Amino acid sequence: MEEGKQEELNEKNSKHSKSKKKQRLLEEAAKADQRGICYLSRIPPHMDPVKLRQILSQYGEIQRIYLAPEDPSTRVLRKRENRKRDGGFQDQGFSEGY
Repeated sequence: MEEGKQEELNEKNSKHSKSKKKQRLLEEAAKADQRGICYLSRIPPHMDPVKLRQILSQYGEIQRIYLAPEDPSTRVLRKRENRKRDGGFQDQGFSEGY
C-alpha cells in the first residue's frame, strides 16, 4: 500500500519539476531575444574595457565586451607623435569594440 503512495508522490514531483524546468527555459529564451550587440566604431584614448563597462552599465546589464587592439603601425605613429608633444599615452589603444 505504501509503495503505491510513494510512486504517486514521485510521479507528481517529476511532473512538477518538468514544468518548472520548462518555465525556466522559456524565461531564458525570452531574455535571449532581448539581447543585442552594440558596435562602437571608435574608442577614445585612455578608454579600456573596465571604464567602458562602467559607463555603459547605467543603460543595462553588460555581459561581454570585446575591444579590438589598434593596428601596430598606427600605434607606432601615435606613440611617435605623442612623444614629441607631451610624453604621450603609452598604453594599449583600441580601434573598435563590440
